[in-house]
Amino acid sequence: MGRKPWTDRLTVEDCLALDVSILKGRFKLDRPVRGTYRWPRANDADPAIDYRVVHVSANGRALGLRYFIGTSRTPVEYTVQTTTTPCNFGRLRYWFVCPLVRNGIPCLKRAKKLYLAPGARYFGCRTCYDLTYRSAQQHDKHVDALLRLPAEELRKVLLQDATNLGTLTDRCKATVVRRFLKRG
Repeated sequence: MGRKPWTDRLTVEDCLALDVSILKGRFKLDRPVRGTYRWPRANDADPAIDYRVVHVSANGRALGLRYFIGTSRTPVEYTVQTTTTPCNFGRLRYWFVCPLVRNGIPCLKRAKKLYLAPGARYFGCRTCYDLTYRSAQQHDKHVDALLRLPAEELRKVLLQDATNLGTLTDRCKATVVRRFLKRG
C-alpha cells in the first residue's frame, strides 16, 4: 500500500466543494435565480444546497446559501459575495470571496472553490481550513526507483521518456531532477 501520509491534515477530497465555475452561468442573468447544487455520493443521501443569486453591484453578485448539516432541522443560511477579474477578449473570471473570519479578521480571499470541512458549519477557502491535496500527501515510488539508478542510466531514462509518450509525470520528473542535482 505504501507509506502513510506525512501529514494528517484534511484534504480537499474530504470536503464538499462549491465551485464557482459551475454556477457562473447563473451570475450573468439579470434576474434573481434560484436553484439547488448537489454532490453525488455513494449513499442514498446526496448532500445538497439551495442557493439564490442576488445582484449586488456591477462587478459582483452574491450567492445566498441555505443548507442543513447532518440531522439538524435548523438550516444554515448566509450570503457569499462574488467578484470578477477581467480576462482576455473582454470576458470575466468569477470568484467567490471567502466569508470566514479567523482570529477576528475576515479572510476575504478570492477562491474558485469554497469547501465545507467535516464538522464545519460554513463554506470557506483552502487556506482558512488549512486543506491540502491528497496527491501532495502520497509518496511516489517511481522517484525512489529512478534515484537508485546510476547517473548515466537516469539520464537515458529521462531522455527516452521525453521521446516516447511521456509515461513519467511532470511532477515525478521534476522531483527526480531536483533531487539528482542535490545529490551532486
